[in-house]
Amino acid sequence: ENNKHIDVMGNPEVCIVAISSSYFNIYLLSDMLKEKGWALNQLQNPPAFHFCITSIHTMSFINDLLKDINECVATIMDSNNYIINYCILFKYINFFYI
Repeated sequence: ENNKHIDVMGNPEVCIVAISSSYFNIYLLSDMLKEKGWALNQLQNPPAFHFCITSIHTMSFINDLLKDINECVATIMDSNNYIINYCILFKYINFFYI
């Protein structure tokens, strides 16, 4: 809720949190977080990803995730988003046609 470039979908009351964005391709954020070692699941219609927070996760773990999300969003917003979105599209097109 502290990052204006991403949206928490719905009003999560349990352990699953879904994230989307109207500012950039959310799959880019998901890919960047996966590269950092986070386990995420991508969604479609609308484009989003989600993750689970359970009783085994500490506040330190959650704060690390939020820090990585905010750092990745800042990187995305500081870059040329059109080029990044084109590269993602090209990556997925290549994946399906190779």
